[in-house]
Amino acid sequence: MENKIKHIYPSVLPQTFNNTEVYVADFSERTNSARGVEFHPSHPFCPKTEGQLMDCLLIKNPQRIALSFIPFENHLFKDEQGNDMEQCECCFFPSPTASTDGNFISFVEIKDCKSKNLSVHKDKAKSQLTTSIREFRCRDIITDKQRVYGIISFPRMKKLSFNQTLLEDYTEYKRLYKQERIHLLITNEVTVVSEFTMQKD
Repeated sequence: MENKIKHIYPSVLPQTFNNTEVYVADFSERTNSARGVEFHPSHPFCPKTEGQLMDCLLIKNPQRIALSFIPFENHLFKDEQGNDMEQCECCFFPSPTASTDGNFISFVEIKDCKSKNLSVHKDKAKSQLTTSIREFRCRDIITDKQRVYGIISFPRMKKLSFNQTLLEDYTEYKRLYKQERIHLLITNEVTVVSEFTMQKD
């Protein structure tokens, strides 16, 4: 799958990790876009506050499965007229194996924001994920055998315990899966269980 993505989007720079933890951080807001989404095998520091850890999405990988991470630079996805399409920040998936067709792929949108207008941010993130996943399906990068996850992370909200009712709507989750075949996870921590599945922590 990595080769398919690189063939269609030659500018992407995949990174592979088999660490037990990978931190995904969006530095755009805190660096005036001098830095973007980055992947780290250890918890990175916040660029604005000396000694303070950055708010991140944590991906736990206890089986140490090799995971390929693909950041999506701005303006990567274009429609037929050459206009920018909505897109999320990145995707990741198990690196190629003999059973690669059945492996999962996960798309990630990080909202490095405060709690104001949280539901608006969630709806925007969901739209960005859906558009990105549709683009990959349209280009035959994703197969029907793959389990597709969409992760929305609000890393400043820590465990997201502040108001779950704003975020968790199981009717909406079911509708999104029925219409788009996307397993939506709104969380700041996930665990890679195997090459085929993940779970929300």
